Parts: sequence; structure tokens; C-alpha cells
Amino acid sequence: MRYLVFQLTLHGMKQRRRHIPRLKLMTLVILLLTIIAWVTWSFWPSSARQMKRSVAIVACQSWYEIVCKGKTILYFADIAADTALVRPSLQQDSCVRTTYSTGVWVNRYAFIPSCRGRMVTVMAKPDEINQQDAWKLIEKEKERNQKRIRQLRDQLKELNYYLRINNVHDEGYNTVAAYAYEKEDEKAYCMGLAQLFDTVRQADRPQLIRKAVYTAYYRLPNGECQQARMREVGSSKQCQTVLLQTVGRNTPTGVAPVSIFFVNGKSHGAALAVGYGGLGVEELASSDASCSIIPTTIHDNRHDLPAVLGGDGSPVFSTRGYFIGITRGNEVITRSQLRDLLRKEKQP
Repeated sequence: MRYLVFQLTLHGMKQRRRHIPRLKLMTLVILLLTIIAWVTWSFWPSSARQMKRSVAIVACQSWYEIVCKGKTILYFADIAADTALVRPSLQQDSCVRTTYSTGVWVNRYAFIPSCRGRMVTVMAKPDEINQQDAWKLIEKEKERNQKRIRQLRDQLKELNYYLRINNVHDEGYNTVAAYAYEKEDEKAYCMGLAQLFDTVRQADRPQLIRKAVYTAYYRLPNGECQQARMREVGSSKQCQTVLLQTVGRNTPTGVAPVSIFFVNGKSHGAALAVGYGGLGVEELASSDASCSIIPTTIHDNRHDLPAVLGGDGSPVFSTRGYFIGITRGNEVITRSQLRDLLRKEKQP
């Protein structure tokens, strides 16, 4: 009896040994088929529908802050070419500047779905300004503000003289009075700035900080518009590109991220661009624009797409649907440049 049990046990072990190579073979086949499916998916060209689902409108709301002793004392929208502060204000809301560009959802790795809310776009970022420059800006703005106060005093002197020698029955009196009230408000505002500038000392080491808030506007397959808060996770000063990611690090439903391969696409011939009409013109740009596929021609990584049809960041595809790069001005930023941007991603 014991001998019979031993023989049966030995027979079962032999059968299992025979099944082990089969199991390994099946696992290998499944793994190989999975890899083939991944590679095929990665190299499969984008359809027209997928091209449109790969883009979004990026709204960048930016402003500057002058910080002194850890407290924000002044906001302004931008710095003009003559270093004048554009729309200086004591309130943030009145100096926010909004710019628009096209963003493209991208996968972090070429051969696997790895978007996780990543997006590349073109957004010119100003050079960093050190503490010494911040103090110089304050000094120059202080001089401009004093000059403006003197001008307003002279204007108000003439306006008040007119109001004294005339009355409400005279033609144009109400118009002049309303204008005088506006100038009084402007003078009071400038006087407030002057008092603020007088409290700042160079020894306080004021700092100049640029703040930016990004929002992506995209459409679901049914056409419904959605938005997602984005955060900056990388940038390239040379290419003026920015790598963004959704705050929750999740890929929105319905978008179609593109994969960036290891070799550049073609740099000559017919191509297709996905652009938002009017987004490249400041007066026409808005988050309500709709995208369309526009034929274009590229030559030495330069395109002929009009700015009114597609702004910076518009993706360019080959006529067969392969991703080539994104636009910046009349240039095409190549896949290799975008891969360099992905490598600069900051870890959360």
C-alpha cells in the first residue's frame, strides 16, 4: 500500500514538472503579446479625432509682487521696456495679466500610457530679477509717481478754476466735473503709492517675485467644456516651453495624450496643425475658442501657419497622423527638444 502511494506521488511530481515549462512558455507568450500591443499602440498614428482631443487652451494668469520683510507691499502686471511698472496697485485683482496658448497632453514615456495630467505648452517667461533690480525698480517708479502727482496737481488746478467760474447750466460743465473727479481719484491713488514708497528702504532688501496660475480648458467627447488647475513642473528658457501637470496628477477623462518618440519627425513637406482660431491674437484670444485641423507646410522646422488660426503651442502632425512637434512663432519645436523638457520635470 505504501509502495502504491509512493508511486502515485512520484507520478504526480513528474506531471507537474512537465507542466512547469508549459506555464513558463504561456507566460512568455502573454508578455510578448503585451509588449507588441504596447509598441503597436505607441506607433499607431493619431486620427483626426485624437488630434483634437490631444490639445487644450492654457490660460496663464500672472502678476508681480514686491515683497518687503515677508509682506507683499505692491502688485503690478508687468515690467515695460523702460522698466516702468505696468498697472501698479495695492490690490492683486487689478493687475492680473492673462495670456493664452495651446497645450498638448503628453505621455512621460514613449511606449506606455504615462501622461498623468502632463502637458507641454509655449509660454515666454521673463528673466529672473535679483534684489538689486527690485530696489532700482522701486526708485524709478517713485520718481515717475512724483512726476505724475505734479502733473495731476497742475491739471486739477486748471479744472477747478473752470468749475469755479462756471456753473451747472453751462454746456459741458458736467463733463468737466466728472473728469475732475476722476483726476482727484487718480491723485489720491498716486499719493497712496508715494506714502508706500517712502516706507521702503534699501536696507529692507525688497524682493521681486513673479506669480503665475495656470488653467487648462479642454472639451469632453460630447463637446462639453471642462477646466483643470495646472501646476508648473518644468521649463526650458531656451525654447520658452513649460511643462505643466494637473494638480491631482490625474489625466482628464476624454483626452488623447501624444507620445514623443526618440527620433525627430520630418522637417519638410505637408503637415497638419491643430489650432484654436484667434488664440494667437491678443485681442481675439479667449478660453471659449474651438480647435480645428489646419493644413500647413514645414521647411527646416519652420511652418507657414497664420497666427490667427493657431497660436503658440499648437501641435504639428504629419499627414499620416504622427506627432512632429509644437509651434513657437513660425518655428516648430522638435520632439528631441520636448524630450529634454520632460527630463527637467521637478519631483513633487
